[in-house]
Amino acid sequence: MHALEKDQLRKVEDKIREAELANPSLSIDLLDHICCMIEEKLDDDTTFDEAEKEVLESINTQQLKEIALETEFLTQNKIVMKKRTLITGVISLLIILAAIVLEYTGLKGGPLLIFVGAFVGIFGFGTMIIIDRFSYTKSKESRLKTILGFIGTGFFLAGIAFHFTAWPFGPALIITGGIIFFGYFVLDSIYSSRNNVTI
Repeated sequence: MHALEKDQLRKVEDKIREAELANPSLSIDLLDHICCMIEEKLDDDTTFDEAEKEVLESINTQQLKEIALETEFLTQNKIVMKKRTLITGVISLLIILAAIVLEYTGLKGGPLLIFVGAFVGIFGFGTMIIIDRFSYTKSKESRLKTILGFIGTGFFLAGIAFHFTAWPFGPALIITGGIIFFGYFVLDSIYSSRNNVTI
């Protein structure tokens, strides 16, 4: 996806400022929303001036205020989702750490906790990450990165669980997860480099 240049961003900011929104702090989120619309048109080989004109002409002051209200609602939901995701991730990590301590101290319950921690990590933390990304991100690259990260995490955590319970394929799952993570970081590096290139 094409990234807008600084002078192009300023033009969009000026338009938003003219709308005199009740909550100025939403301007950043609104700016991102409108820029995404313009960038989508740029991906269709439209010039910035044409894309800006089409998007801004389709949005009047009243519509900007309506979008601001919707953005505020989505922002609140996103904050709640991020808190839940963080809590789930911390719980998964603590369970896995507790399982490792039990395993190395010779106490019972380590393998069971490993499975519980892996389950919470994959289907709790991982699922919330995917919901968050797919709800608020339209970029195909970002979604692909999220899927790769989810699969890599799943393989890695499953591999740890298999390893500590002496089940087969544990090391293979860990290595596979590591390879997928490597693909994730390569894709992230390529995507970041493309975004830093000026149009």
